[in-house]
Amino acid sequence: DGFEACRLIKGNPKLQKIPIIVLTALPNMLDAEKAFSAGANDFLNKPFSNERLFQKIKKFISLPEK
Repeated sequence: DGFEACRLIKGNPKLQKIPIIVLTALPNMLDAEKAFSAGANDFLNKPFSNERLFQKIKKFISLPEK
């Protein structure tokens, strides 16, 4: 599942710096705790707006100034 994939990515020294945002339809706040325990950098419940997703993505990437 996604939680195990997150653990595997974060457990690999070559991949562990890749930011992970968990997107889920799971309604329980315990799922957010499970995601963060697996190494996720952020968490977002479905349904979500594109704007909210972009806000979260922007926290983890640097875009060149225009």
